[in-house]
Amino acid sequence: PGQLQTFSVGFASSDRGDEARDAAAIARHLDAANREIRVDPLSLLTTLGSIVTSLEEPIGDSAIIPLWQLCKETRASVTVALSGEGGDEALGGYTRYSWGALAARFGSSVPPGTALVHRVAGMLPARTRGPLNLVRRAGKLAETIGLPEPARYLAWFDLFTATEREALGSTSAAAIEEKVGALFGRAQALGLDSVQRLQYVDIQTFLLDNLLLKSDKLSMAHSLEVRVPLLDRGVLELGLSLPPWAKVSRGRTKVLLRKLLRRDL
Repeated sequence: PGQLQTFSVGFASSDRGDEARDAAAIARHLDAANREIRVDPLSLLTTLGSIVTSLEEPIGDSAIIPLWQLCKETRASVTVALSGEGGDEALGGYTRYSWGALAARFGSSVPPGTALVHRVAGMLPARTRGPLNLVRRAGKLAETIGLPEPARYLAWFDLFTATEREALGSTSAAAIEEKVGALFGRAQALGLDSVQRLQYVDIQTFLLDNLLLKSDKLSMAHSLEVRVPLLDRGVLELGLSLPPWAKVSRGRTKVLLRKLLRRDL
C-alpha cells in the first residue's frame, strides 16, 4: 500500500563511479520515493569492528562498508526490502561471461597479438573505467588465455599470489584449485556451455560464500529482512537455460533483461 520506497547508496568518492543519479532517475520514472544514502567509506571505517563481528567470518569485499550503512538507513523506514542480489549470476551480468566465451573459442591456442595486449594493459592502473577498463580486462584475458578453465577463472579474481595468501593464513591454493576444478568438471559433465559453466561455478562459490552471506548477515544485524526475487527458482532456471547470446553479446551484459525492461524504462 502507498508509494513504493527505494533506497540507494551514493558515494562521496569512488573509482567505480556513482550510480546515485541513475537510481534517482529510475525512481522518478516509477513514481517511487527514493532515499539516497551518501557514503564516505573512509569516515565509515569506524564501523568496521561491528561489521566484522556481524559477518562472523572473513570476507574480502569492500562493499561490506556501504552495505552496512544501506541496511541501517533502510531499516529506519521499512522492515522488509527487495534486493537485486543474484541477478548477475542468473541473467548474465558479469563481463567475465563475455571473456569466458571468447577464451573458450580459442581453447588452448594463443592468438597473435596476445603478448602486446598484455604488455599495454600492464601499464594501466589496477582500477580503470570506460575504454581503459576494456583494455585492462583484455590484458587479463591475454595473460590467462592458454590456461585450463578452472585456473583461468581463479586468476581473474587474484589480488594476491598463492604465497601471499598462505602468509595471510588463507586456505592453501591447492584446496581452492581442487574445489573449483571439481565444479568445472561437474559443469562440463552436465553439458553446460561456456557461459553456463561460469554461472554454475559463480552460484556455487561467489554467490553463496560472499554475496548472499554478507547481504543476509549485515541486514539481519539491523533487523532488516532482505528478499532476493531474482533468485526465485523459476528465474534462476530460466537464466541458466538461456543461450549465451541472450545473456552476453558484444561486450553487453544481461541482454534479455535489458530488452525486457527497455519498454518500461
